[in-house]
Amino acid sequence: METYLPSDWSTWDAAAGAVTFRVPRSYLTAAKVTAPYDVFALTSYRSPSHMWTVVADDRAPDKGGVGVAAPDGTAQAPATTGTSTTTSGGTGSGSLLNPVVLERPGGNTFMVTDSTLGVTGGPVHTFSLDVPETSTVELLMSWPDASDLDMWVTGAASGSAATAGQPERLVLEDVRGSLDIAVDPYLVVGVPSTTYTLQATIVPSGPVDGETPVDTDGDGVADGDDACPDVPAAGSSGCPVPSDETVTVYVDGVEVGSQDVESSNGPDAFAVDVVVPAGSHEVRTVWTQDDEVLATDVRNVVHTAPGTDRDGDGVLDASDNCVQQPNADQADLDRDARGDACDNDIDGDGHANAKERQHGTDPYDAASYPRKKGGTGLLG
Repeated sequence: METYLPSDWSTWDAAAGAVTFRVPRSYLTAAKVTAPYDVFALTSYRSPSHMWTVVADDRAPDKGGVGVAAPDGTAQAPATTGTSTTTSGGTGSGSLLNPVVLERPGGNTFMVTDSTLGVTGGPVHTFSLDVPETSTVELLMSWPDASDLDMWVTGAASGSAATAGQPERLVLEDVRGSLDIAVDPYLVVGVPSTTYTLQATIVPSGPVDGETPVDTDGDGVADGDDACPDVPAAGSSGCPVPSDETVTVYVDGVEVGSQDVESSNGPDAFAVDVVVPAGSHEVRTVWTQDDEVLATDVRNVVHTAPGTDRDGDGVLDASDNCVQQPNADQADLDRDARGDACDNDIDGDGHANAKERQHGTDPYDAASYPRKKGGTGLLG
């Protein structure tokens, strides 16, 4: 579970720099949390000494068969101190919150003679860190003496930590891809050498602008928020919801079909197949919710029976490109499936026949049409 806890469930020991949470058994039971389980806490408080703290410690015995205490014989997790420390009890360890320690095959050690004093081309150590999903990455580098080591990052994100003190800490947000990390031994004073520790803490932050969340069932609800990720549905939770809306179709006042729709999570689509006899008919579509009419659409449609030739030109309506104007030749100059006899732009030049006749251009010639001033032709 992930939730904000009431303030009386925690105590803060400022001197020890520790927060202790006491989670009631009733909450764990209601949330169906059973042992073994991990407990972790995130803090937005950022300083060189504390960022993330992860603790798993369940010491209280079960009462009443709740089943949430750690199994018998499980050792209490050790206390956590310092920066980016991680301990885990039970199972489920290996979270991205666990720091990744970056080490070179030859070790993370610089000799006094490796000091670069800012001159490029010296013995810089390089590392590569892969961040598979958009995350916040904290890089922390520390060493035991007064040496001055600097850190530079390029690749999927860029930044640097090059202060005169230590530890060096760099936080990069919305990172996805490969990071190239370089450690520069600006000044090494350890005798005869200085060994540093470099660790990365990766915290997934979810999709950023421009990235598309995964939506397996394509219902518009991202998998992370979808309670039914494999079932496309219009509900805001990603699951089907009971419908109280209906679209009904009437032909000449007689109901011929209906379909349930759901618009509580945005527009819905519907398709109602209707068969009408030959002739002219009124088709009425009514959208209702709990028997209250929300909208009505009325159309007058004409259904031509096979074999009808309304304009009497010898071409049946089913094949006639002008069903109301006689045109036995079926001439169609611009081949737009509308016969010249009923086409208001016979040559298909974008200018109506009446306009062309008004300006003296040829409605049967696509190269002849009204033109604007300054062109080669008539004024349109």
